[in-house]
Amino acid sequence: MSDLITTPNPVADKVSINLYTRNPAHAIPQSTYLIPADWRRFQLSELINKVLNTTSGESAAPTPFDFIIDGELLRTTLENWVKSRKNGDFESVINVEYIQSLLPPKQLESFPQDDWVSGVSIQRAG
Repeated sequence: MSDLITTPNPVADKVSINLYTRNPAHAIPQSTYLIPADWRRFQLSELINKVLNTTSGESAAPTPFDFIIDGELLRTTLENWVKSRKNGDFESVINVEYIQSLLPPKQLESFPQDDWVSGVSIQRAG
């Protein structure tokens, strides 16, 4: 009886990506990066910040980034994205755009109003 030894697929553990941005202030050198497939937005942001600090020679505060693949924000791991969108094709290179992540606006002030004020309309007829 022969024993089947299964080894993890080394290609499935890594994903090839091209990172690019339209913002020249956050641009990193064009290259194909081979990164772990279980990376999420946080790890990708760390990678870009490390490359930016290395190329500029100064250490700045880390900038959070969001990542867009095929017009959709990356909200899961790269591995899950590849499995759901590329049918598990880990060999192709994925083009990933990154943009600076912005926090939602904070409410500075609030003006309490009576309920009847919301029913007032200032539109003119016609």
